[in-house]
Amino acid sequence: AAYPTQNVRYPILSGDGAGNVIGAYTKDIWKRRFEQWGKAKAGELGYFGYYYVDGFNAVADTAAEDYRALAGYHALMAHTEGFSVDNEELSNWDADAIEKWVIAKLMWDPTQDPAMLRKEYIQRVYHGAEKEMTAFYQLIRDAWHNAPESVFVNCHTPASNVFRDFIINPGIEEKARKLLADAEGAATRPQAKKIIQRHIAYFEKLAATLGRISVPHVEESKNEWLEASSPHWEKAAVVQGFRQVSDWRDLGREQASRHPTTARVMHDRTNLYIRFDGMDDHLADQIKPPLPAGQVFPQGDRFEVLLRGAGNRDHYLAVGAGGHLFSQPSLGGRWKAVVSQEENVWTAILAIPLNVAGGHGEAHPAIKARFGRVYRLTGEEREESSHNGAGLFNDHPSFWLNLQIQ
Repeated sequence: AAYPTQNVRYPILSGDGAGNVIGAYTKDIWKRRFEQWGKAKAGELGYFGYYYVDGFNAVADTAAEDYRALAGYHALMAHTEGFSVDNEELSNWDADAIEKWVIAKLMWDPTQDPAMLRKEYIQRVYHGAEKEMTAFYQLIRDAWHNAPESVFVNCHTPASNVFRDFIINPGIEEKARKLLADAEGAATRPQAKKIIQRHIAYFEKLAATLGRISVPHVEESKNEWLEASSPHWEKAAVVQGFRQVSDWRDLGREQASRHPTTARVMHDRTNLYIRFDGMDDHLADQIKPPLPAGQVFPQGDRFEVLLRGAGNRDHYLAVGAGGHLFSQPSLGGRWKAVVSQEENVWTAILAIPLNVAGGHGEAHPAIKARFGRVYRLTGEEREESSHNGAGLFNDHPSFWLNLQIQ
């Protein structure tokens, strides 16, 4: 079982699969092991292939060569797995059922050509949409084989990473999306249309996991950003559904915040404007010390922003319900914030120069961002939440939002 350090983008006997994860392993370690076991146990060898990649892939090309090599040693058996729960929920079968079907065929006869098996699958499944789906799967296959050698994939690789590495990074997302949409329109049988619709749903589900937020250019925000009631805030991108931040005792619980928070984001090509609205049924109990001169960390209820721009430089900003402002490193007077409250909600609106946030010039790059809130009253009650339930300073790449400055 070539696990877990074999890159399933490469056949084992190519000698190119290992070494990308654990540097102590030489690149051909699994090749040497396969050859040595094959010769020592010819006619007795069994093989477990970890070919259940989650996401759109072309792993059957690897399986085909591995199974042929296995057959060359007169092996007794081959095994792999890849299953979904038997219900109506989306699963990885909605991305790569074609690869699973091809692999099942290859396990009976590894001399078959994966390309011809895919052609058979497409003809049998996508009635009326064969042309579009052939082009779609060819896009995926080309991206799979043309990705940089450093792109490592095994059975534990998150589907979002697979989507990023083989659809986003090669620049084929919109073309692939259009082919799926065209295929849905071309399908002539209800079953084919339903399968394509599930492909589209899984495609969009994976696209959403990358945390991309299109931040619109709203020129009027230059003069109206201070007004929470301005209709131009309706044009802003919305981030909502804040979840409680788990600690080590209940990691992964993903409970919705008991005190809902919404963030809205827009820009005017000069400043990034962020508006937070935090629900609070006990506004009178918020901690609001006298407002001193200079920046002071808001100890009570507060909204938090972590921005990472060019050069991976981070800026942390916090705004408290009492109007306290804090930035690290200090931005001095280069950013502004206003605080207001109304019935059971308090609002903070921030104006941050784009060149501070990470955008430069006319072609602003994406800005990585994290949004959080700490709910705290005068007593002991406290809740920390964020846009995705991850702690603001947990630096895993998947926890960041990518603000696409339009």
